[in-house]
Amino acid sequence: MVVLKETELSQILTYLAKYGSDNSLVYLQNKLFVISNEDVQQYYQMLVNVIQRRGLLKLLEVANLKKENVISKYNKKPIEFTKLSYRSAGQNTKGINSIQPNKNNNNFCNSMIVIEGLFGTKGNKKENVVVPTQANSKYHSDLKEYTSQEYIIVVNEHKQQIRFITTKKGNREYASGNTNFLGVDVNIKHNLFATSSNQTIDFDRDLLNKFIAFLKKTDLKNNKNFTKGETKLQQTYQRRIKYMLQEKCNELIKLAKANDKNHIVMEDLSQFSRSFSKSDEFQGVKYSRLIKLLHLSSLNEIVASICSKNDIQLTLIHSHYTSQACPVCGNISRDNRTSQEQFKCVICGHTCNADLNSSINIHLLGQQEVLGCSKLLQKNKLNQVWFSPKRLKKEAIKDEVENIFLTNPFQESRINLFSLI
Repeated sequence: MVVLKETELSQILTYLAKYGSDNSLVYLQNKLFVISNEDVQQYYQMLVNVIQRRGLLKLLEVANLKKENVISKYNKKPIEFTKLSYRSAGQNTKGINSIQPNKNNNNFCNSMIVIEGLFGTKGNKKENVVVPTQANSKYHSDLKEYTSQEYIIVVNEHKQQIRFITTKKGNREYASGNTNFLGVDVNIKHNLFATSSNQTIDFDRDLLNKFIAFLKKTDLKNNKNFTKGETKLQQTYQRRIKYMLQEKCNELIKLAKANDKNHIVMEDLSQFSRSFSKSDEFQGVKYSRLIKLLHLSSLNEIVASICSKNDIQLTLIHSHYTSQACPVCGNISRDNRTSQEQFKCVICGHTCNADLNSSINIHLLGQQEVLGCSKLLQKNKLNQVWFSPKRLKKEAIKDEVENIFLTNPFQESRINLFSLI
C-alpha cells in the first residue's frame, strides 16, 4: 500500500505558488507575533524555517515553475463551466459580513451585501466586496438575521440578473395529529395527481407533449452535438417543467384544504421509476427515463415544503402493490389490472378506475398505519413527527398490506370512504 504524504518542501512550494513574493519571509515572521492559534503558528514557523534553510529566491523560482506547469496544463484543456452559478462560503465565522440597509436609498438598490475576501487580499489586508441589491422587508424580514456562511451566486443571462442566495436560521413547524386523510396517487399517463376524493390534477399537457416531441427529435444526437439553440431550448423546457410541477403541487394543497383535508398520504417516489418495466413507454419514451427527466421523485419534497406552511401533515408509504391491491377482499395480483385505465379484481370482481383505486388504497393504508400499530412506517428522521416507510423487503410489505386490508378497521374505513365518493 502506497501512502502519499505532503512534505515540508511541498507545503512551502504550494504556499509560495499561491501567495509568494519577495517580502514573504518578512510577512511570515511578522504574522508569528500576532497569531494566537497554535496550529497556524506551527505552520507559519515551519514555513519560516524552510525558507531560512533553503533560501527564498530559489524556492520562489521553483514555486513559479510549479505554477506555470499547472497553468499550462489547463491552457491546453481549459475548464468548461456548464452552469452560471457557484457555491461558496465566507471566512467570517458569524456568516457573511452583513446585509446592510443602504443609507443612500435610491431606485437602484436598497441594501448592500458585504462579502469578506471574495477576490483575495489587497496588500496584507483582506478585501471586502460590496454588492448592491434589492431586498423586500416583508418577504426577507430583518436583513441582519441572514448569518449563514454559505451562499450561492446565480447568473441569469436571459433576465440579465445576478441572484445572491443565502439563508437564515429558523424553526419549521410540522403539523401532527391530523386525521382528515387524502390519498394521492402519482402517475403520468392519465394525470399527475389522482386523489381519493375522486378529483384529479393533470400536467400541463401542452408543455409535456412539446417536451416529449423535443426528446424524440434529439434522441439521435449526443448532448455534445446539440446546437446552441437546442441546448438553450432543453434548458428552457427543464425550467418550465420545474415551475409547472411546483404550481401543480400548490394546486394539490389547495384541493386538500378545499375538501377540509389536513393529512396527505402519498407514495414514496424515490423508487418510482423502478415500478415500471424496461419496456413500458409513454408516447415512445420509456417511463423510467421520463420520470427522471421530469424529476418526479422531487415531488415529495415540494409537497412536504408546501404542507409545512399550510398546517397539513404528510405521510409517505411504500409504492409497492398500491395499484395491484383490491381494497374489498385484499387480493394482490397483477391480473387485477386488466388495462392501464381499469382495475378489476380477479377474486371478488370489484371494479374501479385504476387511478382512483390506487389513491383509495394509499388513503386507507396510510390512515390505518398512522392511527393503528404501524408495521410499515416509522417517524421521519428529519422532523420526528411525520411518517415515512421502513426499509423492508417486498415480500414483507406484501404480507403486511394483505393483513391490513383484511382487518375490520380497514374495511369500515373503506365503506365510509366509498360512501363519500
